[in-house]
Amino acid sequence: MRIYLIGMPYAGKTTIAQKLAQKLAFKAIDLDDYIEKKHKTSITDIFSKEGEKQFREYEKNALKEIITHNNIVISTGGGIVLSRENKFLMEGLIIYLDVSLENLERRKAKEEIRPLLKTKSLEELYQERRKYYYFFQTFIVDGNHSVDEVVKKIIKLLKDEDLYASANN
Repeated sequence: MRIYLIGMPYAGKTTIAQKLAQKLAFKAIDLDDYIEKKHKTSITDIFSKEGEKQFREYEKNALKEIITHNNIVISTGGGIVLSRENKFLMEGLIIYLDVSLENLERRKAKEEIRPLLKTKSLEELYQERRKYYYFFQTFIVDGNHSVDEVVKKIIKLLKDEDLYASANN
């Protein structure tokens, strides 16, 4: 089983993926980290030297490569939804971590600025991407809570949908 976490920057995808993977005895893969290791450079450098278009191509290729893995929780970049093709490459459950703009702004203040937020506001990205998250998602989980609470919600969702047993096999 593959579980993909999608959502805005600062939605907590990476942290939640790590904790969820631990609870399910899965492996956690951060797609941005995967791309950085493969290309031996940072996402920031890819954006500044090669551009967003090339980054999106690397992202698509990374999705194709991880399809061969099972029992993984994948935290994606916030812009994964910008290519409809990616939806069809994401074989498994796609969970949209829906976090309010207020909470995203609050979390942003505590972290480093992401590459796209140097040219657009968080609100612009939020308005632009929200419809795509809805298009991609299999399930929506309210991400406005603590990491532990969100992980519990996802596990409950898996149990309610009779997916928990397959997630633990």
